[in-house]
Amino acid sequence: NEPYMVLSRRFKGRTEPKEKGQIVRVMQWNVLAQGLTESNPRKNYCKTPPRYLAWETRRYLLLLEIMSYMPDIIILQEVDRYDFLEPKLREFGYRGKFRERPNSPITQTDDGVLKPDGCAIFYHVDRFDMVDAQFKQLVNQSGNPTGCIAFALRLIMLEDNSSLLVVNSHFRGGSEFSPARQEACVDLCNFIAENSDPNEMVVIGADLCEEPSERGYNHMTSKYKVNRTKQD
Repeated sequence: NEPYMVLSRRFKGRTEPKEKGQIVRVMQWNVLAQGLTESNPRKNYCKTPPRYLAWETRRYLLLLEIMSYMPDIIILQEVDRYDFLEPKLREFGYRGKFRERPNSPITQTDDGVLKPDGCAIFYHVDRFDMVDAQFKQLVNQSGNPTGCIAFALRLIMLEDNSSLLVVNSHFRGGSEFSPARQEACVDLCNFIAENSDPNEMVVIGADLCEEPSERGYNHMTSKYKVNRTKQD
């Protein structure tokens, strides 16, 4: 009967809006794939009490955390319960798209019930219309897959008909994948350049699994303004 607490978050502003209607609240979150909490062969989170990892406990806490901030745009990684999140968020006025992550670690378990995870983007219909969606498996300089993805939605802001490109990406963690992440960062920047207009605002919500000292992260920060949330 322990109470569940929703942690407080601080939102960072990137630019000073000229008008109140121009403020867009974006929430990016790696929600932890449920399959990774149930994966016995990988022994993930073995020190966490099972009651905190149970889907019956987590599912509505995830929604509570998201809706506590009423974001205009929601960018999520490690989503393997999109079939739960999509209809629930739809009730609050959101529409979304999902793309599965190739080589999801969840597919490497012995439990056939588990679903591969992926990336999802949701937007509120009171603020945006969707124009199109783009997806790419990021590759290295030789054209071979890095195991990382890029997923983007182009939205039109209803207040002023301006265009906004929302980009979601999730890289593979671990020091052994550092070279792959570095090359994926380069291709992610190429993906954004190929799919964005020079006069278009771009919002990148990514879990790069990189430290500031790593070359992939440095490449991204040399191209774009970055808020590193892990240090907050």
